[in-house]
Amino acid sequence: MKKVLIHTLLKSYSLLVIGIVIFFASILSYISWYQYDTNRIRIQQEVADGLKEELDYYQGRVGNYLADYITDRDRLDSLYHYFQLSPSQYQVWLLSHPHLMVKRISLQDSVRTLYLYYPFVEGVDIAPMDANTVFVSTSDLKSGKKVTAENYKAPQHSISMTLFSPSTTEGIATIYVPIDADLLEQYIQRKTDLPMTVRVQDSLDREFYSLRPDVASPPLSYRMSGDLQIAVGVDQQYAIEKVGSLVGIIFLGSSCLVALLLLVLRRVFKRYEVQVLDIVDTIQQIRGEDRHLRLQTDNKEQEMYLISSEINQMLDAMDQSIQDIYRLQLAQKDANMRALQAQINPHFLYNTLEFFRMYAVSKQMDELGDMIYEFSSLLRSSVTQAKMTTVAEELSFCEKHSYICQIRYPRSIAYAYQMDPGCERVEIPRFVIQPLVENYFVHGVDLKRKDNALSVKALKHGQDMEILIRDNGKGMNAETLEAYKHLLASRELSQENRSQSIGLRNVHERLLLYFGDRYQIELDSKEGEGVTYSILFEGVFPRGDEHDA
Repeated sequence: MKKVLIHTLLKSYSLLVIGIVIFFASILSYISWYQYDTNRIRIQQEVADGLKEELDYYQGRVGNYLADYITDRDRLDSLYHYFQLSPSQYQVWLLSHPHLMVKRISLQDSVRTLYLYYPFVEGVDIAPMDANTVFVSTSDLKSGKKVTAENYKAPQHSISMTLFSPSTTEGIATIYVPIDADLLEQYIQRKTDLPMTVRVQDSLDREFYSLRPDVASPPLSYRMSGDLQIAVGVDQQYAIEKVGSLVGIIFLGSSCLVALLLLVLRRVFKRYEVQVLDIVDTIQQIRGEDRHLRLQTDNKEQEMYLISSEINQMLDAMDQSIQDIYRLQLAQKDANMRALQAQINPHFLYNTLEFFRMYAVSKQMDELGDMIYEFSSLLRSSVTQAKMTTVAEELSFCEKHSYICQIRYPRSIAYAYQMDPGCERVEIPRFVIQPLVENYFVHGVDLKRKDNALSVKALKHGQDMEILIRDNGKGMNAETLEAYKHLLASRELSQENRSQSIGLRNVHERLLLYFGDRYQIELDSKEGEGVTYSILFEGVFPRGDEHDA
């Protein structure tokens, strides 16, 4: 077989295009990611540096104020006396102080000054080293109050500083100054629109400030401001979506490039189109009149030559096939004659049964004649090739079957068939009720009883029809009932356990194939109390026929 040139070219060209697209898409994706990551790191570092400057500023301003505070002997004495004396005693001490009218020496005045000069301060807490109480104040309660040390908890977003005695350099108290965390968030929002994650912790790993702490982020940028560690990052999910959108744009452009290259391919192989059109035109002429015409192969190249040669061979084979078909038609006529001859056999059987019935009637054996007639009717219905029937025909067939089964035990079994008007015309698959009726006569009849009964009804409910089959026979135990319910609950055609419950499974699957979701079946039974089948067909009657029910 000749090598197909166009196939090789297309394969090579496709591989080349795919390689080029993947190569450039990979390079562009890497460049986009690198630029984004570089920009992310730069913004992280700028935000981290800015937060460090902000926190340095807050700590520096508060530190300078406290440094001035401890150098003032009168204010330092006021701090000592505030925690050593009762409120009334402290007020007496203030009033008796010689510098009271010269400067503000009370602790509350010093705290108010701190609020006044530094708007970012939201509170001032003073916890002396050797006292059992802590001074707590907020921007709403600037005069503050004392709380017990054991009930005190340092506030969040607070800068902690230790006051040292200027004379002994021993620690006097720890100052906690909460700052307005909204100022930090406003600074971050002014700095960048990216969703940042920020964590600020002190040296004891206590959280000072956090922004989106639970959001995963790429590697963080770290800075130190005093004893506070600042960690800044960008939301990882945002980074993934950002890079993903860039990559999507790249691959969209790659798809456009592929389309363009395919267009170029179409133009490059234009000459092959001319050869294909020649083949098509010749084939149309062959189909029209000149069936002995063949394709020219001297003006075709490689794969076109191969196609033309194969078509010529196919046309030759078709001529031979026409002759073979003619011979097959003659053979088919002979087969039809044999089929007509084969139909004589069932008619011979029906005629023989009718002869037996007439003979029984002539001998006054009416019951035997009726039985032969019913059996002949059953036989005619069984051998028909029709796949569908009506409810009336199906119930008539089942009633004849019940009659034949009852003949053996006429005083032990009773049956009744009922059909609402309109139900007789509904079409259903053949033999979907008969197996359920037969199950009763084979498995459900209790010959020790004289009141065995079977009821089969076709009921109309608006646009729906229900087939209700009920008996009072042996019934099923709980395990068998559960297995059958599981079988009927399946809405798929299963190949498992095909050797079990063949009749019931066959009925269920054929109704499911024909009616689909418009078919439902329910099974109920108790051991010793019989079996009930309720088969519902939805929407089998047109709208407006509900009054006929």
